Amino acid sequence: MSQSQIITDIAYSEHGVNYKKHAHNYYEMIVVLKGVCRIEFKNKTVDVGADSLVFINCFEEHSTVVLQEPYVRYYVTMDPRKVDYYIHDARLLSVFKNRPATFENVFDIAGISGRIAHIMSMLIQEQRNYEDEYKGEYIVLLLRMLLINIYRNNYAQIPHKSNDKSLVYEIQSYIDQHFREPLLISDIARDNFISPHYLSHCFRDQTGYSPKQYLMLNRLIYAKELLLSSDLTVTEIAARAGFSDTNNFIKHFKKHYNSTPRSLRKASELGDAQSGVYSRG
Repeated sequence: MSQSQIITDIAYSEHGVNYKKHAHNYYEMIVVLKGVCRIEFKNKTVDVGADSLVFINCFEEHSTVVLQEPYVRYYVTMDPRKVDYYIHDARLLSVFKNRPATFENVFDIAGISGRIAHIMSMLIQEQRNYEDEYKGEYIVLLLRMLLINIYRNNYAQIPHKSNDKSLVYEIQSYIDQHFREPLLISDIARDNFISPHYLSHCFRDQTGYSPKQYLMLNRLIYAKELLLSSDLTVTEIAARAGFSDTNNFIKHFKKHYNSTPRSLRKASELGDAQSGVYSRG
């Protein structure tokens, strides 16, 4: 696993672009310096102004509409498994991984916006201009620096304030790494010496999802990525994403995306659906 591939896309932009509702298999951060955009999530809509930082995880469907230009921002998308592996800090990662009922995606960074913008600029330079053996290590250090600044400045908004790696954190990480395998939540609970009911309660309280929902979302997001970026058949995609039965995969896919896998792929090929697996803020 290479540190240098932790960032999948990063840029500075002064041009507003609207994005249809979508989700992607990446962590995303948007640092808004000027202008206003409106981001619509599944259950809430927020207007994001200057000196704000937005955290979006792998499962959050969202759309973006620019309300006021110039819309000046940095945006970065990151491979979640590499971020988890190399940062490996429950407090810093919680802004991506945990979605309790009280969580707000938008953080006010008015007091540190210049510092955050400088770190983002350094990340862009490192990502684009260097290819030596220290590139990946330096990128991870910059990301840690950025997240530590957010942790200190916005402590009240951090979902997980202790670096103790709780049982929920460990199980969440285990699902992230093994969702393509045949997993049963009851087996995970048994292996950790707790009841499925207790696991479900604690998991939902910390992450915002039940263990079954979290496992299913991992599989569906991964399956959608394969659907839009490969020529694999629906049956092959179902198997690779961890579904033992293709019909069961199609049922869950249609329920979540309001479309069958084949219909979504066809619409994407015709240009009627957003075909990328990540957004650009």
